[in-house]
Amino acid sequence: MYDENIESQLDFDLKAVLAFANRYEKLHEKGIISAEQLEQIITLIEDYQKYSFEEFKEKLRSIMN
Repeated sequence: MYDENIESQLDFDLKAVLAFANRYEKLHEKGIISAEQLEQIITLIEDYQKYSFEEFKEKLRSIMN
């Protein structure tokens, strides 16, 4: 059975993930974060569903320090 709500949520999730990754890519381009940090952040973003919001924030902070 087709569920438009699920498709809408997936579309939103994808847009949010891409926007988040794009922001960090721009930080890398400006020299604010290293290539290694960017790679770690992209991996974290790809696996975001594995973490609670607090765990995600802590992992992101750890990468940025």
